[in-house]
Amino acid sequence: MERIRHTCFRRPDNTVLSCTSACFAFGIIGLWWSRFFLVEGVQVLSGSTLQWCCMEIHQYLKKFNRTGTVTLVGPLAEQPGRITEPVIYVDGGSRSRVEGTGLSVGDGDSFDGKIDILLNPEKNFSDLAFALEHIPQEYDAVVATGFLGGRRDHEMFNIGEAHHFLKSRANPTTIDFDGELTGYSMGNWAFHRNGLFSVAVVETTHVQMTGACRYPCAERTEFKPFSSLGLSNIGTGTICMMSEGPVFILFEDL
Repeated sequence: MERIRHTCFRRPDNTVLSCTSACFAFGIIGLWWSRFFLVEGVQVLSGSTLQWCCMEIHQYLKKFNRTGTVTLVGPLAEQPGRITEPVIYVDGGSRSRVEGTGLSVGDGDSFDGKIDILLNPEKNFSDLAFALEHIPQEYDAVVATGFLGGRRDHEMFNIGEAHHFLKSRANPTTIDFDGELTGYSMGNWAFHRNGLFSVAVVETTHVQMTGACRYPCAERTEFKPFSSLGLSNIGTGTICMMSEGPVFILFEDL
């Protein structure tokens, strides 16, 4: 498959407790909360404590320039080649972990080995959602491998979480899924494509697309969620795109 290159130019613009009672109360609270944090000596995170307990991810990423690209390795990743840090192994992606690299996170439902940050399986968010939420704003590109295929519901919700991630970014950001699907945050972009591609959005947004494609949108055009309006375009070079919200480009071989 042809390697996709993309470039961003700019973004558009009263009761008092005694000391003894207080100690007793805090002790009970501490015992109650401890069930969320320790499972056989491994750090476990849950619900309302996520922000407080995500420091390990931030400390790991601070070792690097805090700009550029972070790689996420998911459960469906084939054995990757050379791993470039920073890298976060998401649950079953830990099977592909190169010794001495990265940080692993997940609830262990697709991996029975050691995970650095073990999430409580009784949660209302996915492992990928957790990883994306704790990527600092300074990182402007995510390479996600091993998150497409497998269960269809997982794949769909992975795209949904990518959308929420892109929508939350203060700076122009991309997320690339195995070279098959690239998500772009709002902004002005250019990418190169020779072949079939489709344009999809998760929520209604306006898009303009010009350049070397068979079906341009020269005017500001409303795209509705997963509308066939963006289905089956053909690129023959550099394509320029302006989007007022997150947009996904799907690359297919003819």
